[in-house]
Amino acid sequence: MDVRLIVLALGAFAGTMESAVLPGLLPAIGTEMGVTVAQAGLLVFAYSVAYSLSAPIISSLFSSVDRRTTLVVAELVFGLSALAMALLHVFDLIVAARAVLAVAAVLFTSTAQATAYAIAPPDRRGRAVGFVVTGATLAVALGAPAGAVLGLNYGWRLTFGIIAALAVASGLVMALRLPKGLANERHSFAERLAVLKQPGVGLALMISLITALGVFPPGIYFASLTTDVMHMDVAGIPLVMLSAGIGSASASASSPSDGWAACTPAATRLSRRDTPSSGSAATSSPPATPWRAPGRGRSTWRDSAAPTPTTTTCSPIQRWTWSP
Repeated sequence: MDVRLIVLALGAFAGTMESAVLPGLLPAIGTEMGVTVAQAGLLVFAYSVAYSLSAPIISSLFSSVDRRTTLVVAELVFGLSALAMALLHVFDLIVAARAVLAVAAVLFTSTAQATAYAIAPPDRRGRAVGFVVTGATLAVALGAPAGAVLGLNYGWRLTFGIIAALAVASGLVMALRLPKGLANERHSFAERLAVLKQPGVGLALMISLITALGVFPPGIYFASLTTDVMHMDVAGIPLVMLSAGIGSASASASSPSDGWAACTPAATRLSRRDTPSSGSAATSSPPATPWRAPGRGRSTWRDSAAPTPTTTTCSPIQRWTWSP
């Protein structure tokens, strides 16, 4: 297995574990900080606002920076923000630190999958992207429950310290192992907003919004629901998280694995002039990208053009989320 993909998956694991474990630790954080569980929910609110508003802005700002630098900066800032949360003792400052963490998280997420695609051989690009996503899936299924066990027994600060260590370690390895010269896709802020005008994007966003409104709000306070409404012991919180994680992992495993091969950054590399109309296929050949076989020296680098997709029907909104 390519070490570079492993470290990208580790970064995805750290980021997803942080967001997945926090709801289970909100009561403990609220108790230590002297605030109610509802007030502790400001940690989630600050993260959500920073994540959503910064996504197109931070992506545009880093569009001229190569992907290795982008990933390293994002992961190190993420790790240092998690460390700040573990060390700070003022609730308002912890909220601010998590807002900064959210900006770093969106920058990493929007770049990691596109980088996995770029560094993999042409016939393994779909699997490479899927492997990085697996890191996030394992974080929900195993990382979050384990973090909750540690947080509830030894303090929530330990959990965030471990997350910080994982993020900083993966960022440093990325600096050493990821290749230089992987250019980001350059799209201006206006071009990213123009995606909203394309047919189907508004409906897709509305469906996603309605789904999120039904799924996420109860999940934020599920720890309180587990103990106060279901009258379970605090020790039952990790078990509830484990069951939810297993369900999420099972759903992910049952999804078609060949979808990644079709919906990839190169397949959606469309400019405003060559964007196909609704329902049409993106059939232009993407530019050649360098890749290196895992475990070999730099002398094995060679340019290889990605295979031309034949029936690609990826949503144009992926121009917003795949890479900055």
